[in-house]
Amino acid sequence: MTEHLTRVRIRDYQSLADVEFEPGPLTVIVGDNDAGKTSIMRAIRAACFNETGSANIRRGQERSQVVLEFGDGVYVRWTKVRDGGAEYKLVVGDGEEQRFTKLGAAVPPEVQAALRVAEIEVAKDFRIQPQFHSQEEYYFLLDKPEGQAARALAKMTKLDVVVEAQQLIRTDLKRAKADLKATDDNITALKSTLDIYETLDDAVAACERAETIVEAIAVSEGKLVVMSTAYNAWVEAQADVVTMKAIPTAAAVQSLKDEYNDVRAQVQAWREYEAARDARAALPSTIPDMPRIAEQYERLMAMQAAFHVHYVAHVEAIDIEDQLAAQDTASRQDTARWNELKTCPECGQPLEKR
Repeated sequence: MTEHLTRVRIRDYQSLADVEFEPGPLTVIVGDNDAGKTSIMRAIRAACFNETGSANIRRGQERSQVVLEFGDGVYVRWTKVRDGGAEYKLVVGDGEEQRFTKLGAAVPPEVQAALRVAEIEVAKDFRIQPQFHSQEEYYFLLDKPEGQAARALAKMTKLDVVVEAQQLIRTDLKRAKADLKATDDNITALKSTLDIYETLDDAVAACERAETIVEAIAVSEGKLVVMSTAYNAWVEAQADVVTMKAIPTAAAVQSLKDEYNDVRAQVQAWREYEAARDARAALPSTIPDMPRIAEQYERLMAMQAAFHVHYVAHVEAIDIEDQLAAQDTASRQDTARWNELKTCPECGQPLEKR
């Protein structure tokens, strides 16, 4: 942090030809009227804010110059040429020298940082210079409306950053609450949609059973022609046995037994076919559309993923509310501490309650 001024030198500014003095932490300048007291303050102010124009250059001289030195080794020299611009020379504590020209009305950020003096823009039409106050000006901020004075104090103490942050948090919270309501509405709609698909697994299982039965029927139908032929042959064989007049040979009997067993197996297969046919007839008249069910299932999965995203947003909104509450509590605590102070610890001036 820059220490207080330790040396001031002013050359050829208004009525001051060459003035040099070493101010302390508190310096009072006294003298007769028109002795140049105000010119000293104007010269320091001109150096801090890069005063434009050449009206304050001492008559008959081509330039004015103000040197400001601080206790931490910071050296600032401002030179204003009558028919030209201004120049800054800056030397910091490590001895590094910098020069700034072609400035217009601007003050280089490096010089501002070294001087720790800057004009504060409270509004587009309202600027303040807290470090300087001339005798022609009204008491600092006392002639301003309460709203402007409050904004100026907030700018000076950086409280405007906190206020802006609170406004942003409130905006974010309002947006988060709106998103939360939309999320809740979507969740309600999703729950209603989910109720429609509660029996989806049962429908899929029914379709799988139906496919198995249909495949069995198709296989049985393929065997039908063969079984019918075998059955007719079995009937004819029974008729031949009844009408036989001669006792068949052992080989003929064995052949007949084998043929009979084959026919019995075919009859059993026929009965199995009839059972499968009856099962098919017992099926519902319409079988669910498998591609449509699969599409509904995929859409359900997407809805569940969206539900998870909205739930996360809901949790984040709760976190934002908690952060805002903590910020409001901290602001109240700061206000309470301020109100406990009766005087400023730096300058000793009485403080107004907030």
